[in-house]
Amino acid sequence: MIDIDQLSNILCKECTGGHMSEDLFGGGTKTGFSTQEILFISRKLGEWGIAIADINTLLARSAGSCDDFSQGDAISPETIERCLAVYQIWRALGSIFSADVGAQERWLNSTNLAPIFGGSTAIALMLSGKDGLHATKEYLEYHAYNGW
Repeated sequence: MIDIDQLSNILCKECTGGHMSEDLFGGGTKTGFSTQEILFISRKLGEWGIAIADINTLLARSAGSCDDFSQGDAISPETIERCLAVYQIWRALGSIFSADVGAQERWLNSTNLAPIFGGSTAIALMLSGKDGLHATKEYLEYHAYNGW
């Protein structure tokens, strides 16, 4: 499991065009995310076909566009927790589907017969609330490490 400081370091490299670091070991605890990190997570959700209003709900943010941040905006612990869950979902999808981004997006948006999804999509479960977001994360992490 990675902590928020490690996520921050990884996301900063992605936001600035650097290569994603596979070294997830480090120390420290961070109490917030930078504007760039939240934008990265928001844009990733948009790439998955999630509408802006749903992204705001998913990340426990007030209404506004994904790009409607200013430096120094306070980011709630709830938003930080949800961003971390989205990041872990993204990493697990990358592990399961390798570099096939199309397969990742198709899986997220396709109906799923696994009991946890109840015949709905992973996106629908994620949008159902914090519990659904974490259930999706746990399901994908399990399969990323144990196979389908």
